[in-house]
Amino acid sequence: MNKCLEQVAKISSSDASVLITGETGSGKELFAKVIHENSNRSHESFVVVDCAALPATLVESTLFGHKKGSFTGADTSRSGLIVQADGGTLFLDEVGEMNLDIQKIFLRTLQEHTFRPVGSETEVPSDFRLLVATNRDLDSMVEAGTFRSDLLFRLKAMTIEVPPLRERLEDISEIAIFYVNHLCRKYGMKAKGFAPDLFETISSYDWPGNVRELMNCMEVTLNNGQNEPILYSKHLPDTLRIALVRATVTKKTESNPTVTPQETETLPSFKQYRKQTVAVAEKEYLQRLIRLTKGNIKQSCEQSGLGRTRLYTLMKKHNISRFGWDSA
Repeated sequence: MNKCLEQVAKISSSDASVLITGETGSGKELFAKVIHENSNRSHESFVVVDCAALPATLVESTLFGHKKGSFTGADTSRSGLIVQADGGTLFLDEVGEMNLDIQKIFLRTLQEHTFRPVGSETEVPSDFRLLVATNRDLDSMVEAGTFRSDLLFRLKAMTIEVPPLRERLEDISEIAIFYVNHLCRKYGMKAKGFAPDLFETISSYDWPGNVRELMNCMEVTLNNGQNEPILYSKHLPDTLRIALVRATVTKKTESNPTVTPQETETLPSFKQYRKQTVAVAEKEYLQRLIRLTKGNIKQSCEQSGLGRTRLYTLMKKHNISRFGWDSA
């Protein structure tokens, strides 16, 4: 992490493109924001494009904008995200999901810093700095023919590799404390204490979802222990404790074949497990939905298939604001 932060300090003063790699949830977007906020473009926009969430039929229009009447449904002219990033920073998250046709168009945009909106006959300039992130192996994608080598060459002028959380165990407790304190302030709750057994438990977990999973876990933990001054391992989500039990049983079984999972494994009731799992999935979906639609309730309803009343009910349930999409 210190190496990554040293790279950020050097990279921030440059205008070169930056490729940020790392597993899902490891904090790639946070690194991009830090680079932007420490650059000479910090007073301008930081525009995020989630390439994995862009509908295939609207990618070009979303990025480059369109003129009125250029396609069915284009009732008005609309500027794209690249124009919105003029003078600031354009962050392409999960750039490995961009299809080859858009890669070709975007390569020219990156080289010339001009582009043509859909249906337009004139070029539009945009002075943006490009930051991209991916959890995929772009070199392997180039070999497979699913990513352009010339675009990759331009993207990886500078590279930061964010390590997964399991490789920096000393950070887990610090992140947990920081985030719980943040939530306590947000919800107007008294600061919580932390029992040693909670730190022992979360430090023994692999965190496949990385920092994002840890943050979701601590939010559930705080909810479970909201009426107690100290958070214990018993307040952790059932899903995490079950995963740890299974991992322990697996290790014991491998070292002692006479021990079977049925002899030691415990489970919550199916109703409890389902409720916990659905709640986590609902919140993650709604956060992505609001971020994708930038808080537009009409678009959120169309995208999700939810009615307006149901959407508002779920947003209230998970404490999600339509105005907090840029940090969702």
